[in-house]
Amino acid sequence: DGNFVTDGLIFPDRTPSTGLIEYKKVIEPVLIEAEDIRRGKLKVTNRYDFNSLDHLNFDYTVEEEGVQVSSGTIPAPKVSAWKSKVISVDYAKPRFVPGKEYWLNVKATLATDTLWAKAGHEVAWAQFRIPAKEKEVAAPAVIIPKISCSETRTALTVAGNDCSVVFDSVRGNISSYNFSGRKLISNGPKLSFWRAPTDNDNGNNAPRRLKLWKDPVGEGKVSKVDAAEKGNTVEITAKLALGAAGAAQTLRYTVYGNGDVVVDNAFEPSKNAPELPRFGMRMALPAQYGRLTWFGRGPQENYWDRLTGAAVGLHTLPVAEAWFPYVEPQETGNRTDVRWAALTDDAGNGLLAVGMPLLQVSAWPFAQEDLEGNEHACSVPCRDFTTFNVDMGQTGVGGDDSWGAKPLDKYTLDCKPYEYRFRLTPLRAGKNAPEQ
Repeated sequence: DGNFVTDGLIFPDRTPSTGLIEYKKVIEPVLIEAEDIRRGKLKVTNRYDFNSLDHLNFDYTVEEEGVQVSSGTIPAPKVSAWKSKVISVDYAKPRFVPGKEYWLNVKATLATDTLWAKAGHEVAWAQFRIPAKEKEVAAPAVIIPKISCSETRTALTVAGNDCSVVFDSVRGNISSYNFSGRKLISNGPKLSFWRAPTDNDNGNNAPRRLKLWKDPVGEGKVSKVDAAEKGNTVEITAKLALGAAGAAQTLRYTVYGNGDVVVDNAFEPSKNAPELPRFGMRMALPAQYGRLTWFGRGPQENYWDRLTGAAVGLHTLPVAEAWFPYVEPQETGNRTDVRWAALTDDAGNGLLAVGMPLLQVSAWPFAQEDLEGNEHACSVPCRDFTTFNVDMGQTGVGGDDSWGAKPLDKYTLDCKPYEYRFRLTPLRAGKNAPEQ
């Protein structure tokens, strides 16, 4: 039966799966809900059948962009089994800065050792975004350097302050992206509609049903590439005709003199087709950019229909550990609700992708094709590049069963128009690198 009975919540070697973390969150015995976050009011529901909550400790932290700025304890609420109570959390209100997010995190832990876990074991947690005040601290103005554009028969070169971006006018994508003498991208960004099939995808016959999305770009062609200088920016627009669903694709790259590139990706199908496994872009970066840092859900992988157990926060991992080695290799390592994600070298140089507003992101030390061509995780090779997936989203992974059920409709990317934006920013060590 292959891997059919080795893909449960706990793997055969007793490794917990990321699904087990999700399950723990869904069934947690204490439910903490927002009543009035600005005033620190929370509703606590005891879901134990017999126990009160006096065997638990409650505490909180306040985070600014994922960095803790304050913390404290909460008096244990006296709530009997299957009763609720509104409690107050007396947290210090942060000094709000435009563009930054503030989160209140609350958790309940064991107060003493038990037969099954030690004191401090997390039993339940909740997270709430703190609403910003009306008055915020002003953000500093940014001066954008000048930029220029030159053109040959097959390429457009945009050059600015210590940066150079070359566009392939035949294929309609970036062929070279350099900053401060360093290569940032080896290949891409390229359109991405496919994912390495999951166990559940195979069970509902997705590889055959959705095969037209595996390489729709290869069947298509670039119909037009235009360049226009607008102030201190250059705007490159590429229009593509895809074979799949008779779709039209418009890619717009706005290049700034400081090296930033804003990417607009618009998809317009002309006929009905099955759902999309994913809608996004992927690129290859030199292997030295081997550390992934992101502000979004984590630290474990999470998907559209499997994100309840992943908190929004600042997370960092080596790319070599940013994927999950399923018994049979498949789609892996996605993170949702990502505000920004960076791939950096040991010094902090690298590339930052910022969602406008949100992204789904993953990074692997191999190619997507390596996940499809190997039967065991130990056979997946480590390549001399880092794959960086910057997506609008993916269809959910499902799991009602693994022998026919598709993901729920509300977690499915139907074949319809989509558009999303993100910004690529070069990172220089000691200058603008994100928190590590």
